[in-house]
Amino acid sequence: MTSSLRPAVVVAVLIVAIGCQATTSPSTRPSPSEPSAITSPPARSATAAPTRSVGAATPAAVGSSRPKPAPAALARNGAIVYSDAAGDIHSLDPETGKTTLLIGGPTNDRGPGFLPDGTRFVFVRADDDGDDDGDILYSANADGSDIQKFADGKQLSNWEYSPRGDRIASVQEGGSNPEITDVASGSRRVIPLTKPVNIVSWLTDDSILVADLDEEGSAVEMWTINADGTRQQAITAPSMCCGVSTLRGRGLIAWNSWASGGESRVHILDTASGEDMLLGSTDVPGSHFLDPIWSPDGKWLTAKRFTAGVDGVQLALLAADGSGEAISLGPKLPTNGGQIRPTFSPDGTKLLVTYDDGSAWLFDLPAGTGGKTDWQGLVETTWQGLDPTR
Repeated sequence: MTSSLRPAVVVAVLIVAIGCQATTSPSTRPSPSEPSAITSPPARSATAAPTRSVGAATPAAVGSSRPKPAPAALARNGAIVYSDAAGDIHSLDPETGKTTLLIGGPTNDRGPGFLPDGTRFVFVRADDDGDDDGDILYSANADGSDIQKFADGKQLSNWEYSPRGDRIASVQEGGSNPEITDVASGSRRVIPLTKPVNIVSWLTDDSILVADLDEEGSAVEMWTINADGTRQQAITAPSMCCGVSTLRGRGLIAWNSWASGGESRVHILDTASGEDMLLGSTDVPGSHFLDPIWSPDGKWLTAKRFTAGVDGVQLALLAADGSGEAISLGPKLPTNGGQIRPTFSPDGTKLLVTYDDGSAWLFDLPAGTGGKTDWQGLVETTWQGLDPTR
């Protein structure tokens, strides 16, 4: 489950996150060209969906309690697999720092993402033969062996495994009705919607989130729908803007609001109850918090923090229950100074953050202590989850 997803070829197996890119990236979501550009939200022209709203979606008191399903046992931490700037894929042992080349050579490979059982990972191979077929998704064993074609990138522009790992939800490049693929049989079923969507993510084993993006790649409309295609319901999210992510299997959505003349905030919506909670740690005058990403245990979120009128962006750690203040992590970059890529460990106790200069920072949770490591060359990362009973 990566961390910041594009409405192009994306490898994401843990979470899905979309948003206004807080830093320069090769995506379709341009970032502000100067600090003043984030003092007010970009214009939105969302069209109301002809479907029902999810619950009441009423605001809750900051930090208030809400029912939470019991989480499944978290995976043990395995290896970190990453792509580098040269288009090769490596494995890194987080305990020893030892690196191993898994996939090298003349191909341009990037964006690895482990499958739910941790035995294989999927990666993107760039199409460099000029036939415009688009990038191709391949899979390989955790040690880089047995490389097999997984799917065409245009066919699975955005996709995610179900919480049980037995199905894949996906949409095609440019937007489409979502498809549900049975992993065992390979059979596919199209879910008809009221309009094509760009993003799909599992909420529970029985329901998914679908979202529509504007030309900047920012979410402007969201719906829930059962995996069998019934009960498409619009999500009421006033002043919705920028980033959205789901906590797979728990039915929770983290999303951004950005009211005209105000600041960007992070909300958590419980799709079961319809209760929407504004995180008090992001209700900070003059600060903007964008592109929330969940930890696997649902206790934490990361967001990119700007200060209105001041150049610079920095990663922040947020308690998902709305308590405490935002914890600043890592270096502060110029507003257009490159990507910030957070990756939580499978057991939720570590946070790895990589930057375009090839540096990697590792933090312990919940304290947020840690700092820069001597690991070099990590660009896009995925952290292997191992069976917790073994």
